[in-house]
Amino acid sequence: MLIFVCFGYGFSRRLFGEQTALMVAGACFIVDQLMMSVGMARATYLKKIAVQPDDVSQTLMMGVSIDHFFSIIVAALGGIIWLHWGYEYVFLLGVAIACVNLVSASRVRLPR
Repeated sequence: MLIFVCFGYGFSRRLFGEQTALMVAGACFIVDQLMMSVGMARATYLKKIAVQPDDVSQTLMMGVSIDHFFSIIVAALGGIIWLHWGYEYVFLLGVAIACVNLVSASRVRLPR
């Protein structure tokens, strides 16, 4: 979903008329916000699959720390890209990151 959201944000204005592009960007915003709200579901799922219940809070804190670290780096890189090449390329970077996440997640194997 993130691949489509980033692509919609970056290229709706080039692909559609003004009104349709606004609607596509609005739909992307709604889907983006819905995806951001799955953090609670992620924590619940982690509690469900954790081998040691004591590891859950440490794992969640590490995830927050990693998210924060990369969000700072990507924001700075995105600002540089935006200034030099335009906003479309920032969202292409988002598409690339989402593709890497998709491939990485598809390679995770859990024992039955």
